[in-house]
Amino acid sequence: MLFLLSAMACGDRAGGLQAAGFEGTWQDEGGGIAVIELRGRQPVVTRMVDYDEEVFEVVSSDYEAGQVTWVYVVPSTQYEVTVETTSLEGGLLCTTWANQFDSGSECYTRLE
Repeated sequence: MLFLLSAMACGDRAGGLQAAGFEGTWQDEGGGIAVIELRGRQPVVTRMVDYDEEVFEVVSSDYEAGQVTWVYVVPSTQYEVTVETTSLEGGLLCTTWANQFDSGSECYTRLE
């Protein structure tokens, strides 16, 4: 039961945010970069670059109910990865991700 309450609280934090809170350059735990811009008052993931400078193709980006969800393709493997925000507190943006073979969670730190 405690886990369920924690997960709900985490989702509520993301859900209650203004779209502008997502805007910026973010670095993941492995050194990769995600850029989120505001377009028409909506946060849109416009660029993803891995730690080794491989540029990922952002296929889609959506903002709904206070959450940003995006899909990107890793050119070297052709993996399609779906990322969904779970919380945003100050300079820390936490997400879950999934591809054809694996899934997990990761947090990004705001650089700009």
